[in-house]
Amino acid sequence: MFDKLNKSKNPSYLFETNIIKKLQNKDYFIYIAHDPFPSNPRHFEENIAHFIFWHSRYNLGDKHYYKSPREFLEDLAVKLISKDQLDEIVEQKFSNVHYYFDEDTEKWYITDGVDMLYDEAFNLLDEAFDYLETEKDFYRNDEWSEQLSDEELMSIIKQNALIVPVYMYDHSGISLSMIPFSCRFDSGQVGWAYVIHKDIKKHYGEVNEKTLEDAKEALNFELNRYNDYINSDVYAINIYDNNNSDGYVIGDIYYEDVQQFLFSDEDDETLIQKIINYYL
Repeated sequence: MFDKLNKSKNPSYLFETNIIKKLQNKDYFIYIAHDPFPSNPRHFEENIAHFIFWHSRYNLGDKHYYKSPREFLEDLAVKLISKDQLDEIVEQKFSNVHYYFDEDTEKWYITDGVDMLYDEAFNLLDEAFDYLETEKDFYRNDEWSEQLSDEELMSIIKQNALIVPVYMYDHSGISLSMIPFSCRFDSGQVGWAYVIHKDIKKHYGEVNEKTLEDAKEALNFELNRYNDYINSDVYAINIYDNNNSDGYVIGDIYYEDVQQFLFSDEDDETLIQKIINYYL
C-alpha cells in the first residue's frame, strides 16, 4: 500500500512512536516502524486458501456462518462432491436392499435381507421399485451428508480439495500453525485451511503431486501472513525526499520483507539505496 504525502503535512505522526530503525543520507531520511493500521491480508490480498476457524474469544480467519465444525464439513462435502462419488454413496447405502413377496398377505415389501426397511406394503413390484427410487432421490438430495461420519465427509473433501487442520497456541500472543503445538493446555485445533482442486488447477494448470505441494506452500505462506497481522508484526517505511520535500509512507510490509533492512549490518547509504530501488 503506497501513500504519497507532502512532507509539510508530517506523515511521521502515524509512526513516530513506533520507530525501530532510522536511516539517513544527504538525499533521504528513512525510518522503519510498526504499522499502527495494518490491513487484514484476508481482505486486501488475493488468497488461494480459505480459513475456517472457531474460537469463543477471538474472531479469526475468514468470515463464515458455520455454527460448528460438523456443519462446515457437511456443507463443504455437499459443495465439492462429484456426481460419480455421490452415485457410489447412494449405491452403497442401498446395496443390501431386496424386494420380498409375502404369500400370506400377497404384498411386496422392501427389506435388507433381515428386517423390513419401510412400513409400506405394495400390491405390485413396480410400486415397490418406484417407492425405493423416491427414497434414493430423497437420500441423494437431502440426507446423505447428515448420515455420514466426520471421517467419511473428510474423505470426500480430500478427494476434491487440499485441506489441513490449523492449530492455535494462545499464551502471551496468538500463534497459528499447520503443525500441532507441544503444549496441550494452551493449544489445540482451531479449524481448517483448505484450497479446492478447482482453484489449484486455475493457479497451477493441473492437480498433481507437485501442484498440491505448491498449493500447500501457498496456504502456509498465507497463514504466516495472517499470523503477522493478528500479532501486529506488520511494518511501515517512511521515506522523506530532502530534494523535493516529498514524503512517502509504505505500509502493510510483512516481516519476511522488512527483515533484510532491520537486521542488516550494511551502512545507511547502501540500505537506503536498496529501499529506494525496492519500493519507489
